Amino acid sequence: MTMSSPRPKGPPIFNVPPATRIIALILVAVFAAVNLLPAAAGERIVVTFGFVPAELDAFLGGAPGLVPDLAMTMIGHMFLHHDLMHLIMNCGLFLAFGSLLERLIGSLRLTLLFLVCGVAGAVAQTVLSSELDVLVYGASGGVFGLMGAAAWLMAARAGPARAMIFVAVILALNFVIGLTPVGTMLTGGGAGVAWQAHLGGFFAGGLLYPLMLRRRRGVSG
Repeated sequence: MTMSSPRPKGPPIFNVPPATRIIALILVAVFAAVNLLPAAAGERIVVTFGFVPAELDAFLGGAPGLVPDLAMTMIGHMFLHHDLMHLIMNCGLFLAFGSLLERLIGSLRLTLLFLVCGVAGAVAQTVLSSELDVLVYGASGGVFGLMGAAAWLMAARAGPARAMIFVAVILALNFVIGLTPVGTMLTGGGAGVAWQAHLGGFFAGGLLYPLMLRRRRGVSG
């Protein structure tokens, strides 16, 4: 007896689950808009939607009137990227881990996981960094959150030992990129690496994924 292969057919981008595909396309579209618009308009988008840790620090210190700006920038900064390499790295990792997770927890939960981990990354950048008056942008906090969630999958499928190795490798790479000249080389010297945001997103993903998976199982059961 033969059975048809369950593997999806068609071009790779069309085999990506819907939320992952849409978010990746938005990342590309925003990058294209920022770089194809007149320089002043592109810069205005980056300044408007980029996250400034000093603003969150001021809000936490009791400064009034910052809620609307923070609500916009703590999400908006995730869809901006420094250059093409930054975009390619984040999109590649997002497509890989997002596709895997979306098939398990669904489109809505995948989207929420990505966004909440990005916000957690912004908070971690504010709390852990000594440089607050800077512009932070990139999907890395959300992407690292998906990798933190994926550690649970590795633990279930390959065992806790391999999951711990995965976590150790990701964290080690994050510190190497963030605290050594390697990060400067990757960014071409034009921007720093927000390793604190990566760290915050990663741990947020690790904490949130079991809750999302448990809730989905409870609903479907």
